[in-house]
Amino acid sequence: MFEATFRVAGDSPYAAATAGTDATITLWCTDHRDLLRVGAGADSLAVDAVRDAVGVAAETTSEGDRLLVTETCLRDTIAGVEAPIADAGCVVVPPITYAGGARVVHVLALDAGDLADAYRALGERFDVDVLEKRERAPSLASRSPVPPDVSLTPRQRAVFTAAYDGGYYEQPRRTTVAEIADGIGIDRRTAGEHLRKAEAKLVDAAVAAGFA
Repeated sequence: MFEATFRVAGDSPYAAATAGTDATITLWCTDHRDLLRVGAGADSLAVDAVRDAVGVAAETTSEGDRLLVTETCLRDTIAGVEAPIADAGCVVVPPITYAGGARVVHVLALDAGDLADAYRALGERFDVDVLEKRERAPSLASRSPVPPDVSLTPRQRAVFTAAYDGGYYEQPRRTTVAEIADGIGIDRRTAGEHLRKAEAKLVDAAVAAGFA
């Protein structure tokens, strides 16, 4: 099995809402509605952009983030990434994260050539960068390296996942904080702060579990 992480720039209202800000929007999409988690760093303009694009049917807050259920699905209003990826024989692994004015999309394929086909197909519609590409053991488990009981903000989760997937914790390291920041679309100092906070929460959880 092969995995790639693409950074896709385009005309998505969700991506536009994060451009030039420290905001993140995490998307779980269904055929009829979207579930969005808008990071605490986002201002009201990000939510207004969602409301203008697809409407908001319901909303609440959780740990400073805003959780929104949209009235319609964004894929009904703009050119999405799912169709060209599916046509290449690949699968999008949810959620999709919007940050720095672009989408960060995780894609799985059984054949490396299918990932290349997906990249070319996306490149015909969007400005695409490959953040990570690797072979992985087949598994139906969640791709997130963060245990489900550890509460990270969407941005902390995005930065830590990018660091983990990119080989930041391998010896020798295969990526740097600067490269992680560039891939997500934030500055190096901000990425470093999010990474340190995520690491601290993970260490605290591991220590607590050891004494449980």
